[in-house]
Amino acid sequence: MTDHPNLSSEINANLAQTER
Repeated sequence: MTDHPNLSSEINANLAQTER
């Protein structure tokens, strides 16, 4: 996902939220 670094960041944030 090097073409969409912003998306990667969003997915990472989403994952952290769903982990709670």
